[in-house]
Order: sequence, then structure tokens, then C-alpha cells
Amino acid sequence: MTGRYRDGLDFAAPSRNVRAMKPVVEPFDPAPLNRLLVLAGPDLAGELQRRLLADLTAVADRMAAARQDCASVQAQCHVLIALAGTAGATALHADADQLHQMALSRDKAGMAALLPKVLRATLGLTRAIAGVRQP
Repeated sequence: MTGRYRDGLDFAAPSRNVRAMKPVVEPFDPAPLNRLLVLAGPDLAGELQRRLLADLTAVADRMAAARQDCASVQAQCHVLIALAGTAGATALHADADQLHQMALSRDKAGMAALLPKVLRATLGLTRAIAGVRQP
């Protein structure tokens, strides 16, 4: 499938779309992530951080690709709610929960309005997490 959405994003290339977005840097409390990294220990902390980044990127890519598919967005919101909460991104956590509710109620107009913000915030979170130094 090739083409573009009304907002100019190419629906054949979600990864490129997400990376092309300007990230939104929302309040991020690194304390919960740092606690997890300490618990993981020096041998596993780097792997935990890499997996968190990979999972956030995958969620953003999948949501960008399925932006009008309520079931897919709902499923990805489950993952994003958990990841954002774990990482200490409370604003993203709340937005992902709201997007999840919209997907459940099949509110495609609401999803279309909120999804770009969630994607930009997810990208911002990945950049923030990438900048966290392992304890």
C-alpha cells in the first residue's frame, strides 16, 4: 500500500514517519527507570534500556501504521501505558490511556486528533531514555 495521509505522513513507512516527527519533550521523571536499572544490575541494565527503547519504537511504528484501526491502536496502547508508566512519563501514560479509551469506543476522530501527540511524546521519551546514564 502506498500513499499519504492528510497530514502528509506516508502510510507505507511508519518508522520513517515517526522519526520525521518533531518530538515533544514532556515531563519525565527518570527515578523509576533508574530504580529498574539499579535492580537489573550492571550486567543487565544496558540490555533493559535497549529493550525499552526498542519496545517504545515498535509501539510508535505500529500505531502510526494502524492509526485508524481501533483494535490495533488499543493493543499498542496497552503496551505504551505500561512502558510510559514504568519509565516515569506520567503525561504520556495519561494520554495513552485516553487514546486507549477512544480506541475502545471506536472514536476515530478523537484517535486521529490525539495520536500525533502520543507519537511525538513517545519519540521524545525514547530520546530522554537514551540520554539516561546507567547508574
